Amino acid sequence: MKKEREKFFRILDAAVRVFAQKGFFKARISDIAKEAGVADGTVYLYFKNKDDILIQVFEVNLDRILKELHLQLSVLPGPLEKLERWFRYQVELFQSNKELVEVLIVEIRQSRRFMKEYTPNLYFAYLDILGSVLKEGKEEGVFVETLDANILKYAIYGAVEEVALRWVLKGGAFDISRAIDGLFLIWLEGIAYKKGAAFLPEARNVPSHTHNGGLS
Repeated sequence: MKKEREKFFRILDAAVRVFAQKGFFKARISDIAKEAGVADGTVYLYFKNKDDILIQVFEVNLDRILKELHLQLSVLPGPLEKLERWFRYQVELFQSNKELVEVLIVEIRQSRRFMKEYTPNLYFAYLDILGSVLKEGKEEGVFVETLDANILKYAIYGAVEEVALRWVLKGGAFDISRAIDGLFLIWLEGIAYKKGAAFLPEARNVPSHTHNGGLS
């Protein structure tokens, strides 16, 4: 059982590398099998087809990411710290596995099955973590009363994802940490309750630059 599980994850890891290097459309099952060091037929013992592999890459990694993020946010005292940590986690995720980020942001969209037939519940759960932080901040008076967490979570994640997409397409040519820090400040200055000076970035030694880090 342990060996079977190890082989399953070895194939998934190999698929991430192959999808990132060749692209989803050009990648073949035989390429993934070769990268994983298994026979082509072995891959079909675990996965129905290439789309199935891609969806499993998504589910396995999103599940891990969700657990990590939940754990990191659970020990923080308030919504401002949690929001800052959420942004910082994105940077750490992007920098730790550029190939995985490329697959999850770029190649995943090349699968018609994923885009048209699959319901990405783990993606919605990931957005809900951000939404709960925004809602908590609104309820505690840290963020403005007009904030709509259900809409804003999509806007914030969309902005972060767009920066990550640009970073991937440019081959990591700019400082993504600086770029995400700039996004954090832009959002924070827009939603922070301005009467509470302690909530502003200047009071918390958050880097005050909004440099685009080479995005253009």
